[in-house]
Amino acid sequence: MIIEALLNAIKGLLGLILNVIHLPALDPASIQSVNDFIDMIVQSGGSLIGLFVRWSTVKIGLTIVILLVSAKYIYSLVMWIVRKIPMLGIK
Repeated sequence: MIIEALLNAIKGLLGLILNVIHLPALDPASIQSVNDFIDMIVQSGGSLIGLFVRWSTVKIGLTIVILLVSAKYIYSLVMWIVRKIPMLGIK
């Protein structure tokens, strides 16, 4: 409830600040153009990475990095669940 009130206050302040700036609505063609540009950037970045490293290596390496970064949280979750089982006697 406190967090919700703080977020609503921040939203209100941002609304007051951004109401001063009047931006016209974008037409669908402009939005599609921006989406195409972002897609081109992502594909070009992927091609650039592909020049140096095979994609199979990137997929495996990224998976390993994500697992290593989240290992601490996974361990904490597993230990929390194991501590809830009274027969094990783990404190």
